[in-house]
Amino acid sequence: MSIIQSNMSVADRITRQKIQLQKQSPFFAHLVMNLTITENNEAVPTMGVDCSGNMVYNKEFVKTLTDEQLKGVLCHEVMHVALLHLLRLGKKDFQLWNVAADVAINYIILLEGLDLPGGGILPDTRSNTIEFPIPNQKPIIITDLDKKTANEVYEELWNQLPKKGKGKGGSGKSKDGYPLPDGFDEHIYNDDMTDAEKDAAEKEWRGKLVDAATAAKARGKLPGGIKRLVDDLLNPKLNWKSLLYQFITKDIIYNYTMAKPGRKSYSTGVYMPTPLKENLNITVTVDTSGSINQEEYQTFISEIGGIANAFRQVNMTLLFWDTEVRDEMKITAGNIQKLIDMKIPGGGGTEIGCLSRYYKNGHTPRLMVHLTDGYTESNPKLPRCQHLFVISDRGTDSYLKGSGATVSLK
Repeated sequence: MSIIQSNMSVADRITRQKIQLQKQSPFFAHLVMNLTITENNEAVPTMGVDCSGNMVYNKEFVKTLTDEQLKGVLCHEVMHVALLHLLRLGKKDFQLWNVAADVAINYIILLEGLDLPGGGILPDTRSNTIEFPIPNQKPIIITDLDKKTANEVYEELWNQLPKKGKGKGGSGKSKDGYPLPDGFDEHIYNDDMTDAEKDAAEKEWRGKLVDAATAAKARGKLPGGIKRLVDDLLNPKLNWKSLLYQFITKDIIYNYTMAKPGRKSYSTGVYMPTPLKENLNITVTVDTSGSINQEEYQTFISEIGGIANAFRQVNMTLLFWDTEVRDEMKITAGNIQKLIDMKIPGGGGTEIGCLSRYYKNGHTPRLMVHLTDGYTESNPKLPRCQHLFVISDRGTDSYLKGSGATVSLK
């Protein structure tokens, strides 16, 4: 579509495209209506937005856009705010994070049938990929964009770039980085905001995101790819260490004894029973079918050891399994480093139900914590106790739903 008539002002064109979005995509329209949009030709050469939803534009840039591109750019700006990209820089490389955020957003916008200016960061929605040519080496190719957030795209970019191509992180641009394409807009990170102000902005835009998704879903027009991103944002993965801590503190049972009077008994003359904490038996299991790498294993055992040392009443046993239980070891303060350093015993297939056979004639623990990628039999038969499944980064919880709590290793 050609650029709209020159007798319409830039501000009127923006208003017109906001109205057009109501028909085409109620999800984006709902969010765009929450932007505060002003012209500021000195502040930005193109467009920019901050974490509070204040968008500025240069009218000369807008004049170069077709109506369809203008509509797509408005959606692009508001998605940076709605997905909290401008609050999530932290210690990440500035350049790589901007690229990753643009990849994630532009994929959704193009998938919705909207247009964007050429020459930017434009994924291929047919193959769900994006390719970055790198001088004198193989290009960086990010695949399965329909399944990835900006954080996951960022991790792949960071891991695939050679060391000299990685920036210094923080809020300074990577001057020595490899030439990745620039987006068409400015990402304004509001470094002068207090933590309280950032928390308020995050809470506000989480609410707007929920409202937009609810309104679009009611009309049957929630864009593809949005539901997963909304779920990831509003229902973040639990921290497995925190969840394990909750399990332990909840399940250490108190018993009582009259052998040693409580402290208050001496002063009151009334002899009350003294509480005793009962030992809690926990079994930690490691899937050794080849899906768990050594680094993941070492991290996991290190944290398990720290938790075990924090609770004298916790007895921990470590099992290695694939289609059968291959080895059993006790986790103690004295052998944590040995367990961290040892190589994971290799195995064949994966059948987590082998744990039931292992405990068939023995006393089952109260809680089992499983480090696995989750690729095992569906609806497995497991020992009768509580189960916590810690899923590796490349894994899935699809086969284990209903068998216990599932959390990500990361």
